[in-house]
Amino acid sequence: MRKSRKLKKLQRAMDKSESYAQWCEAAIQHDETSGAKRWREVDQTSQYDYSQIRLRLDRLRSLRARHDHQGLLFTLNEGIHGNMGGMGRSSLYRRAKFGTKKLIEQYIDEVDDAMRYLAELQTPDITTQQKLDFFYRANICMGRSALMLSGGGVLGFYDGFFGPGTGAFWTIATVALLGLELRRATAYTKVVNLGSNLGSLIVFAFKGAVLLPAAAVMVGGQLIGTYLGSGLVLAKGATLIRRVFLCVVIGIVVRLLWMR
Repeated sequence: MRKSRKLKKLQRAMDKSESYAQWCEAAIQHDETSGAKRWREVDQTSQYDYSQIRLRLDRLRSLRARHDHQGLLFTLNEGIHGNMGGMGRSSLYRRAKFGTKKLIEQYIDEVDDAMRYLAELQTPDITTQQKLDFFYRANICMGRSALMLSGGGVLGFYDGFFGPGTGAFWTIATVALLGLELRRATAYTKVVNLGSNLGSLIVFAFKGAVLLPAAAVMVGGQLIGTYLGSGLVLAKGATLIRRVFLCVVIGIVVRLLWMR
């Protein structure tokens, strides 16, 4: 009861704060009381890929310390977006009042420092054009949310209107724009595909255009197939997905060209 009352008091102090400094002070005390401060200090959680973030953070620090400018530019180019390892997940920013996982904050600070370092760097190792190309790409990557929203509308329309290849397009988008590895990108694709498929199903069912007996048989077969396929993906990983994905994309392109 005492802890609960203190948390409510600190929440009221945050709500009534007249400056950011006052709000920060109350938020930090709230996290200390609720246990969120301890949560922030522990890297491990299933909500993001902490091992990937830790690996990239250590690599960036090492490259900058060794003045490996080309290596630093390459590493940043490889992952300059806000959802590396799933660290953009909203739940990571709702647990604590003041900040999120310390590891994520350290990684973001290191990326910021590394970008400033490259921008101010005067060396023949990296040309001005290379810098311009890098920052142009970084600007595009950081604008991915609006692009994904508009792209989602386009792909949703395509999936409802026609369908073939939507999953492949979504997988490409999540890998290219969100930086997900193939196995996680495949899982994300299943979620968005479910949304567009449900939307289409509601419209077609309302219009009486669904053949229920045939659909029931196909659903049964798909449930068995997806169970086996998902298990295979989890067992074999990205190598298998990459090979099958390329074969499917090539097959779709060939089929569409042949239909013309």
